[in-house]
Amino acid sequence: MIAERQRLERDRAALPERETQAKQQAQQLAEQQGQPIALPDPFTEKDKTEAEERERELARRVSELTTELERARARPEALRAEIAEARKRLETLQIELGRLRGEEARGGDDEARRALRRRIALAELEIAALEQHIANLNDTIELLQGLLPVLRLERDNAERAHARAKQRLELYTRAWESRLAAERARLAEQQRVAEVLAREGLPYEKSRAEAEKLLLAEADRTKAIEQEVSRWEQRLLALRTEAEKRRAETKKLEEQLEKASGEVEARVALLLGRFLEAVRRTRRFYDTKLAPAHDEAVRRLAELRAALEALDEQRQARREQFDKLHEVAKALFDTLHARYPTVYPEARWEAEERRWRELETRLIESVQQRERALRTLLERLVDVIELASAEGQRLVELESIVRRRAFWLREKPIIEYERIAPAVAVLEGYVRRARAAVAEPGALLRAVARWIAAPGRWWRLLLALLAAGLLVLTARRLGVQLERRFASTPEPPVPWRERARRAALRVLEAAVGPGCVAGWTAIVHALFASPVTLAALWTALLVLGVRGLQTAVRVLLRPVEADWRVVPVADDVARWLARLAQRVLLVTAIYLGLFALAPLLGPEAAEALRPVLGLLYRYVLVVIGLLAAADPVVFRRLLRLFSRDMAERLQRAMLPLGLFVGANVLAIFGLEAVGYRNAARSVRGSLLTSLGVIVAGLVLDRVLFRMVVARLAPSGVEGGEADGEGAEDDEQRRRRAFLLQLLGGLTDAVVLVAVLAGILFAYEVEPTTIERVLATPIVPPAEDGTGGVVVGGALAAALILLLTWVIYRYVRGFFDLFVLPRLGLSAGARFAITSVAGYVIAATGVLLALGQLGIRLGELEWLLAAAGVGIGFGLQEILSNFVSGLILLIERPIEVGDVVTVGEQTGRVERITIRATTVQTPDNVSVIVPNKEFITSRVTNWSHGDPKVRLRIPVGVAYGSEVGRVRETLLEVARKHGQVMRRPPPEVHFVGFGASSLDFELFVWVISPRPGVRRKVISDLCAAIDAAFRRAGIEIPFPQLDLHVRDATRLAVRLEDGEAKPQEGTAAAAPEAEEPERAVSTVREELARRLAARRSRAEMQVPKLDGES
Repeated sequence: MIAERQRLERDRAALPERETQAKQQAQQLAEQQGQPIALPDPFTEKDKTEAEERERELARRVSELTTELERARARPEALRAEIAEARKRLETLQIELGRLRGEEARGGDDEARRALRRRIALAELEIAALEQHIANLNDTIELLQGLLPVLRLERDNAERAHARAKQRLELYTRAWESRLAAERARLAEQQRVAEVLAREGLPYEKSRAEAEKLLLAEADRTKAIEQEVSRWEQRLLALRTEAEKRRAETKKLEEQLEKASGEVEARVALLLGRFLEAVRRTRRFYDTKLAPAHDEAVRRLAELRAALEALDEQRQARREQFDKLHEVAKALFDTLHARYPTVYPEARWEAEERRWRELETRLIESVQQRERALRTLLERLVDVIELASAEGQRLVELESIVRRRAFWLREKPIIEYERIAPAVAVLEGYVRRARAAVAEPGALLRAVARWIAAPGRWWRLLLALLAAGLLVLTARRLGVQLERRFASTPEPPVPWRERARRAALRVLEAAVGPGCVAGWTAIVHALFASPVTLAALWTALLVLGVRGLQTAVRVLLRPVEADWRVVPVADDVARWLARLAQRVLLVTAIYLGLFALAPLLGPEAAEALRPVLGLLYRYVLVVIGLLAAADPVVFRRLLRLFSRDMAERLQRAMLPLGLFVGANVLAIFGLEAVGYRNAARSVRGSLLTSLGVIVAGLVLDRVLFRMVVARLAPSGVEGGEADGEGAEDDEQRRRRAFLLQLLGGLTDAVVLVAVLAGILFAYEVEPTTIERVLATPIVPPAEDGTGGVVVGGALAAALILLLTWVIYRYVRGFFDLFVLPRLGLSAGARFAITSVAGYVIAATGVLLALGQLGIRLGELEWLLAAAGVGIGFGLQEILSNFVSGLILLIERPIEVGDVVTVGEQTGRVERITIRATTVQTPDNVSVIVPNKEFITSRVTNWSHGDPKVRLRIPVGVAYGSEVGRVRETLLEVARKHGQVMRRPPPEVHFVGFGASSLDFELFVWVISPRPGVRRKVISDLCAAIDAAFRRAGIEIPFPQLDLHVRDATRLAVRLEDGEAKPQEGTAAAAPEAEEPERAVSTVREELARRLAARRSRAEMQVPKLDGES
C-alpha cells in the first residue's frame, strides 16, 4: 500500500511537468507548422536515410501513444469495477466487525474474548487496508483523468511531428527522384549526341522534316480557327438580323402606341396589350437565343483567352525547340567541317542556315496568323456579348416603361351608375307594382284569376298541386323512417362509424324538405316555363344546397357535443371552423341568390349587376378569411410555435399588419371598382407576395431559432460533482442564455432585413426611387450649401443609434461573460471595465449619429459654453456625482458585490452608475446613494482588501464557575462551527467582574463580510454556547438585587397598627397610614430602576452589527 501510494504521489508530481513539456512541444510544432521545410543543399543519401529512420521512429511513437491512450481510457472502468468489489468486501467486513463487537459486548470467558479481540483487530486492519486501497484506486482514476489530456496532447504532437517528418521524407524522395531523372536525362542526351556523332550523318533533313510537320500542324489549326471565326460571324449576323427585326417591330408598335395615345381607352388598352405581347416575344427571343448565345460567348471567350495564353506558351516552346535543333545542327556541322573540310565547306552551312531561317519565318508567320484569327474571333465574341447585354438592358427599360404605363391604364369601370341604372329602373317598377297590389288587393286577385282562366293552365295547376301533395306525403314518410333510426341513442363513447352514419342520416333528414320543394319547383318550371319559375327553381336548389351544407358542417364538427363529433379536432377549432363555414355559406347563398334573380331585372341589368356581385362576393370572402385568420383561436395556436419574446412581438405587430393588409385590400377593391384593373392586379400580387414573404420570414426565424436552441442545448452532467462544478454549470447557463439571446436577436435582425427587402421587391420599388426618397431634405441647407439634413442622414443616424444600443448591450455582456473572467479579475473590476467601455461606446455612437445629422463637435461650442454656465449656477451636485462616479470606477474604493455601510444603511453594492450607486439592504430594499457620498463621507467597506471579519460575543457566567473550564468550553464551541476560521484561531478573554457575573468575550473570525452570514454565525454560536453550558453545568446568572430596609421593626409595627385600627383618627392617623405606602412605592421604583439598568447593560453586551437596529 505504501509503495503504491508513493508511486501515485510520484506520478501526480510528474504530471504537471509532463503537461508543460507537451504544451511547449505543441507550441513549437504550431510555430513550425507555418514554416516551409528546408532541405540541406546539397543533401546526401545519408540525410535521406536519417529522414526515413526519423519517420519510422515517429510512426512507432504515435502507435505507442495511441495504445497507451486507449489503455488509459479503458482502465478507469476496470478500476471502478474493482472499487465496487472492494466496497462490497468492505461492507461485508463492517458487518462482520459489528457482529464480533456484539459478541464481545455480550461477554464470555477470557480466552474467547481475547480471540474475539484478535479477530476484531484483524478485521479493523483489513478494513483500513481496503479503505486505503479504495482511496488509492480513486486517486489512480483521478490521475488517469488528468493524464488523458496530456496523452492526447502528446499523441497529437507525435502525429504532427510524424506528419512533418513524412512531408520532409516526401520532399527528400521527390528531390532524389528529380536528381535521378536529371541524371538519366543528362546521360540520355550524351548518349544521343554520341550516337549522332558516331553515325557522322547529316541531321538537317530530319530537323527540316520536323519543322515542316510543325508548320503543317500550325496551318491546320489556323484553318480550323478561321472556320470557327466564319461560323461565329454568320451566327452574329443572324442574331443581329433577328434583333434588328424585333427592334423594328417594337419600334413600330411604339410609334402606333404614340399615335393612339389620344384615342379612346379601349384602343389604348388593345395597343398596350399588343405592345406587351411584343415585349414578351422579345423577352422570349432574348431568353431562348440571345441569352444562351451570351452565355456561350462568355464561355468561349474564356476558352479563347486561355487558348491565347497557351498559344504564347507554345510559340515560346517552339522557338526554344527550334533554337535547340539549330544549335545541335550547328555543333554537328562544326564537327564534320573540322573532320572533312572539303566535304562540308562553310558555304554549305550558309545555305543550310538560310533554309533554317526560312523555316523559322514560315513557322512564326503561321503562329501569328493563328493568333490573328483567334483575336478576330475574340472581337466577334465581344460583339455578341455587347449585343446581348444591350438587348437585355433595353428589355428591362421597355418592361419598366410598359409597367408604368399599364399601371394607371383605366378600363371600363365595374361599378358605374350608367351601367346599373336599368337595374335600378326595373327595381323601381317592381316596387311600384307591389305598392299598387297592396293598395288594391282586388286587382291582384282579378289578375290571378285571369292567369288561371287562360287556356290550358288549370290542368297544369292541378298537376302541380297533386305533385305537391305527393311530395309532402313522401317527405313525411321519410321523416318518420329517419326518426325511427334515431330512436335509440348509445352511450358515449360512440364508435366513429356510428357517428359517421348518424351524421349522414342527419344530413339526409335536413335535405328532405328543401329537396321536395326543389323537386316541386322543377315540376312547376316544366309546366309553366317562365323567368319567374326559373328563378324560383334556382332559389329552391340554392336553399337545398345551403341547408345540406349547413347541416353537414353542424353534424361533422359538433361544436357543442364533442362525443358525437366526426372530424377529430379540438373544441375551439371545431367552433372556429363552424363559424367560418357558416359565414362562407351565408355569403355564398346571398351571392348565388342575387345572381339567379338578376335575369328578372332584364338582360342589360343582369349583365351590369353580375360583375358587381362577383366583385363584392370576392372581396367579402377575402374579408371573412382575414377575420378568420385574426381569430384568437388561430392566433393563440400560432403563437404557441414561437418563443415568449417572439410571441409578444408578433402580438404587438398584429395591429400594424392588420391595418397594412386592410388598407391594401381596400385599395385593391377601389382600384378594381373604378376600372384600374392592372393597378389592382399589381397591388394584389404585391400584397400576396408580401404576405408570403412575411410567412416565410416567420418560418425561417422559427427554424433558425430552433437550430440555435439545439446547438446551444446543455449536455448531460454526470452526478457526484463538487460545488465548483455547480458554479461552473451556472456560469455555463449564463453564457448559453447570453448566446441564445445574442444569436436570437441576430437571426431576428437578418430575417427582418430579408423580409423588408422582399416587401420592397414585391412592390417593385426601384433603386432610383429609394435614392430620391433618401435624398429628400428634412432641414434645408444654408445658402453656402453647408448644413441641412436629408432623410438618408436621419435614417443613418437612427441606424447608428440602434447599432450603438445593440453593441452597448451585447458587448458588455460578451466581455463580462467570455473575456474578463479569463483574466482573473474580480467582479468589481469587471463591472468597472464594462461600464467604462459602455460609456465610450455610447459616446462614440452619439457623436457618429450627430455627424450623420451634419452636427460637428466644433459646432457644439455654444452648447458647451451654456452647459458651463449652468454648471456654475445649478449643476454642481450633478457634476460632483458624475466626477465621483468616474473616481469610483477608476480608483475602485468600492466594487460591485462589496458590503458597505453608508450612514445608517448597510448593504451589498449592486450597481455603480455614473450618477448614483445602488445598495441593497438585508431587507431586500434598494437604497440609491449619490456617488458623492462615497467620496466625501465616511464609508465602511466590509469587503475591502481582506474579506475576513472578527466577531465579538460577550458571555457572562455565575460567580463560582471555573474560569479554565469556561474558556475551554467556549473555544470548543467556536472550533466546532463550520464557518469559523481556524487561522487566525478563536480567542477567549476574561474581561472583568460584573455585577452578577464573570464577564468573558469570545472573538472568532469569519471569511464572509455579509451581514446575513455574520448574523447566522452569531446566532449559531449563542445557541451552541447555551447548549454547551447546560451540558457542562455552567450557569448563566440572573441579575441579583439586595434590598436594605433601615427600620424594619417600626415599619412592621406601623403596618400592624394600620391593619388593626383602620378607623382610628382622621388627620393625625393619615401620615402614619401613608408612610408604609410611600416606602413600598419607593422600593418598587428602586427595583424598577435597577432592573431597567440591568437590562440596558445586558443589551449593551449583546453584539450588534453595524447598521442594524
